[in-house]
Amino acid sequence: MAEGRERIQHERPKRASTSRKVLSIGIDLGGTKIVAGLVSKDGRLLHGVKEQTHGWGDPNDVVEQLSIMVRYLIDRADSYSVGPIGIGAAAQIEEGTGAVTFAPNLGWSYFPLRERLEEVLGLPLLVTNDVRAAAFGEWHLGAGKGFRDLVLVFVGTGIGGSVISSGRLLTGHANTAGELGHTTVLVGGPKCRCPNYGCLEAVAGGWAIALRAQELIAQHRLEGAALLDLADGDINRVTARMVCDTAQRGDLLAQRVIDEAVAALIAGCTSFANAFSPRRIILGGGVIEGYPDLVARVEGGVRERALPAVVKDLEVVKASLGNDAGVIGAAAMARVHFSRKGLSPA
Repeated sequence: MAEGRERIQHERPKRASTSRKVLSIGIDLGGTKIVAGLVSKDGRLLHGVKEQTHGWGDPNDVVEQLSIMVRYLIDRADSYSVGPIGIGAAAQIEEGTGAVTFAPNLGWSYFPLRERLEEVLGLPLLVTNDVRAAAFGEWHLGAGKGFRDLVLVFVGTGIGGSVISSGRLLTGHANTAGELGHTTVLVGGPKCRCPNYGCLEAVAGGWAIALRAQELIAQHRLEGAALLDLADGDINRVTARMVCDTAQRGDLLAQRVIDEAVAALIAGCTSFANAFSPRRIILGGGVIEGYPDLVARVEGGVRERALPAVVKDLEVVKASLGNDAGVIGAAAMARVHFSRKGLSPA
């Protein structure tokens, strides 16, 4: 922590009196931004703060930044008590320790994030993967509330997911279960950012949509005029958001890119439906928010292709917590986790 900056001193909460309301803090830690907020038991985001992520490659700078953001939120808790903190990080997390084992978007290879932050804050912390946190939020407080069998797919810059089976969040042997974006949907397809080719993310992720549009514009410059205009003539500035916007306005090149992404999502979700037999498949993330019609198109495709017994009661729906899912989910996950240890009210 930088010299002259006050450390936050806070007693670890014991089993709280039911007469005093306890808020949790949820944090969505990404490679470019950090969003944190005070969250009530029923999932209301009462106060939030967002900052650009500082110190790419230096986790100690991020620890300092997070501690300041948490102190800011604690100061705004008014008469409420502040309980556990949940952090959803864009990273692979070591089960039990809360250490980040790999975070390419943060430039970290290994860092004991939970240990360092607990030293600074004196509050109990839960560290999990960011997509898992968002999925937990949708399960407990959003579009998955009341269901015991769910598949959640978040289509943003990348594609992540989680599986809830018989009321349990699947974690897997290495605590990495739910990497649905790295399911192969196109053998011999484009190179993914993982070692594989033809992954769902490599066709339908935001970065892949932008890259595919750029490739098509380079081949068919006249057909890509609308996208080039939005990008001020620079092909490398074409984004997935631009593709979604122009596709909805009828641009044929953009629609071709979206059609390819939809086909990949249908293939992936059909496989997920057959493999896990969920009651609902929940689709969220920036690409889904930018092109809401994708949900109905994916549902129609899954109904045509998945096993009849699987689709009998299956619903494909849009996530309901929007951009707040990560913060709300991380807070809810921490609240549930520590309530089982007697440290915070459920």
